[in-house]
Amino acid sequence: MNVLDSDLSRLDKVKLANACNQALQQRYKKECTLEFSRDRKSMSCYCIPSSMGMVTGGNKMFVKGAPEGILDRCTKARVGTETVPLTQAAKAVILKKIQDYGTGFVFVAQAENVPVHI
Repeated sequence: MNVLDSDLSRLDKVKLANACNQALQQRYKKECTLEFSRDRKSMSCYCIPSSMGMVTGGNKMFVKGAPEGILDRCTKARVGTETVPLTQAAKAVILKKIQDYGTGFVFVAQAENVPVHI
């Protein structure tokens, strides 16, 4: 999956493994981190577009953690370039796919246009 539309064709395996992280660091500046919480079962980073990244859109909150905990808090999903409601049926399909992949899966979600006051 190449959601950032980066040129990955010339990267060796080591650079390919870190390509997403580098692309995000070029596009966004991390303002703060909400550390892992057992209640939320996740950690989050609040980011703003960097001047060098030429990102359209606003602030973003990147959330990493247990899939079921994150999906419970999501109301929408991006499908291609569209944002659609995230139904219970869609959540069940996502959780089934994660189960098919096996254990140890970490889910990452993104909230868009997050207000500056946290």
